Amino acid sequence: MPIPVIAMVNGWCMGGGHELALWCDLVIASDNAVLGQTGARVGACPTVGATQYLPRIIGERLAREMIFCARRFTAQEAVAIGLINKCVPQRELRKETLAWCETIKGHSPQTLRMTKKSLNFESDLLYASWQHGMELLAHVWGSEESLEGMDAFLEGRKPDFQKFRMRHKRELEDYLDGCAKDLNAPPSMRRK
Repeated sequence: MPIPVIAMVNGWCMGGGHELALWCDLVIASDNAVLGQTGARVGACPTVGATQYLPRIIGERLAREMIFCARRFTAQEAVAIGLINKCVPQRELRKETLAWCETIKGHSPQTLRMTKKSLNFESDLLYASWQHGMELLAHVWGSEESLEGMDAFLEGRKPDFQKFRMRHKRELEDYLDGCAKDLNAPPSMRRK
């Protein structure tokens, strides 16, 4: 979209909803908002927005913590780490958001479009990463693990992912054995 997009967040903003907010140019949230990534908790991959944008917005380490640990942030914490622009009392959220809209409406449309295009130049280069994310998501979606996560969420229980770890134990052992024997490196980088 060639014009600035503002996310107005009130309450819970998790998983895919949070990824939508990441795509917005500005984010204003009510003081009762909670933002986070739930993928690891429910067996879904946040590969179409979170893995590309979070490291750029809050830094690589904090992004990994947020994604791997399914970490949540209050609106106040989100402002402090740069995840959102502003936190306001819930009763003022709509008014503040509309005030931002009015401010932006008063600026040069051409300048806003070209500035946004320039700001998005690097992000637009992430298209291959988004495509890759869609492929990863397609691989995960509908798998036994993702179905366990979704069922657990719908049933209000904690998912049991332990059974899947044991299935992949041999795969991990083979990989580690290959690392020790230098078999996983590209031929040009293998020790001689």
